[in-house]
Amino acid sequence: MAWKYRYPFLVMPVAVTLWYMSMDIAVMLTGGEYDYEFRAFFSMWFGLLTIFLAFWVDVRSRNTADYAFWLYLFGVIAFWSGLTMQRSDSELGKFMYFCINLGLIGFGAVLNRRVFVVFGALGCAGYFEHLASSIFEDSWLFPIALTVIGLLIVYLGVIWQSNEVMITTRVRKILPAELQELLSERV
Repeated sequence: MAWKYRYPFLVMPVAVTLWYMSMDIAVMLTGGEYDYEFRAFFSMWFGLLTIFLAFWVDVRSRNTADYAFWLYLFGVIAFWSGLTMQRSDSELGKFMYFCINLGLIGFGAVLNRRVFVVFGALGCAGYFEHLASSIFEDSWLFPIALTVIGLLIVYLGVIWQSNEVMITTRVRKILPAELQELLSERV
C-alpha cells in the first residue's frame, strides 16, 4: 500500500508491526521464559536498528514526503525504553545513561527530529530525579545547583536560538552531501 499510494501515514502500521515483532522475537529467543534483562537488551538494539532504517529511509526519500517519521518514533521508543530498563548498580553506568540521553538531544537538534529531543530530555530528567532522591537526598545545596543548571540551560538555549543558523551551517558542512541536502529541505 505504501509503495502504491505514497502516503507517509501508511508507514505507521509497518513501524508498529516492527516494534511488536521485536517483542515477539525476544520471547522466541528466550524460549518463552521471562527474561527481563534480555528483553531490554534486545529492545535497545532492535530500536537502534530501526533508527538506522529510518535514517536510510529519510536520506532516500529526502526529495519527497516524510516517510521516516513513524520509523523514527517507534525506533526511538524501542531504543530508549530498552536503554532505560537496563540495570545499573554503578553511578558511572547511570551517568553514561545521562550522557547517551544528552547525545539523543544533540542528535535530534542536528537532524531536526523532535522525537530524539523529547526522549533525551525525559532520560535527563530521570537522571536528575535519581540524583535528587538517592545521591543528594538530604542536601540543601542540590536545589541551588539544579537552579544554576536550569539557568545555564536557559542561557544556552538563548545562545542557540540567536546563533542557530551559524551553528547548524558549521555542523552541516561536516556531513555528507546527501545528508546536507536532506537537512537543508527541513529548515
